[in-house]
Amino acid sequence: MTTQKPFPFTTGESFLERLHPHITQRLHLLWGYPEGGRYLAKLIIDSRGGRTGFSHEVMSELMVLATIAADMHAPAPERASPFQVVAKRGQEAMRSLRRAGDITLQPISFQP
Repeated sequence: MTTQKPFPFTTGESFLERLHPHITQRLHLLWGYPEGGRYLAKLIIDSRGGRTGFSHEVMSELMVLATIAADMHAPAPERASPFQVVAKRGQEAMRSLRRAGDITLQPISFQP
């Protein structure tokens, strides 16, 4: 279960909260979910045409929120396990020693 992150604006002092409380209320409900990012994208990009649009201040706040929402849902970078890191470093060290001529490989035999 993932923990929902708090909505960034809750002071009542933002332009978005003062001028568009219905949008703020919906963002509060959707915040932390992918739907919140999609809702912000629909607000920022006019797909219906013929709309007045938001003030510069409100649009700036919407853009900040969209950036935060996108970061929250960005895929985590692929991380190597500690074993993969050790194996990779070991391979790199072996290649380096071979190039320097400091090592000769001998087959290893295991006897039970």
